[in-house]
Amino acid sequence: MGFSKKNGVDSTLIKKYFSIPKRKVRYLKSSTIKRKEVSYTSSTYNFESETTSEGTTTQWSPTTDYNTWTNGSNAVDGTFWGLTSNKTVAGWDLGTDTTPSSQTGPNGGATEPSGSPSTDASSDNFLYTEASSNQNSNCFVVRTPGFYFGDLVSYIGNNFRLEFFVHAYGTQQHDLFVYLSTATTSNHTEATLIETFTHSHSGSNNGGTSRLTKSSDSSTYDFVTYSSSVWSKVQVDLNSYKDTDETYYIYFVAQNGTGFRADLAIDEIKFCEESVI
Repeated sequence: MGFSKKNGVDSTLIKKYFSIPKRKVRYLKSSTIKRKEVSYTSSTYNFESETTSEGTTTQWSPTTDYNTWTNGSNAVDGTFWGLTSNKTVAGWDLGTDTTPSSQTGPNGGATEPSGSPSTDASSDNFLYTEASSNQNSNCFVVRTPGFYFGDLVSYIGNNFRLEFFVHAYGTQQHDLFVYLSTATTSNHTEATLIETFTHSHSGSNNGGTSRLTKSSDSSTYDFVTYSSSVWSKVQVDLNSYKDTDETYYIYFVAQNGTGFRADLAIDEIKFCEESVI
């Protein structure tokens, strides 16, 4: 429950009320009433409208609906991202169905809710790190558009998170890092590292198990056997940032692959709000 007008001015034009952000006014007023169950999901980024770009000499160039994304060195403030060492910055590729390398990468885009790979033309695209020809030594960076989280949250007491699917099969796979920044270009020093997914592998190249371990709560996500491994849905908590007057950009950074079996992929990226009661 919020206010509709102040001195005849429509509420959509009002950002603050007596120096208080409008969403906080909604919070103060609604705190005295019974809240409704809320489940909100933003638009999903699944890259189906984009042109694929696969190989060691090309990278995804965002167009049309994705022209506010930035890929590769254009997203970095400076020459290097600088996570653990000065690795060459590269952009993510946009793949479809499978990646060019064997024994790594998904066998299609992610599908809700199971994560099963899909080769259907409506759901087969995804972003991934092309690791062939020594590209595994690069640091892969891609940045989302900017989001004012306060405009995405209907009630400040609800949980708010980033959600996406990841596929990380491969004996030589990268680790995945998720950063938050208020800048359109950034680096490890300037951005805030909000989640890390560390890779490990046991077993053979084709029949083993790759695992990502989430640093914040030690959750694990397994990718079993190359030919049949499915995508895993992961969540990144954004509650600490939902009530700030800032525009935020999400940076997906992958590095530390040790060979060509390091085609890490992400898909179905979105923001979710969920009631706590």
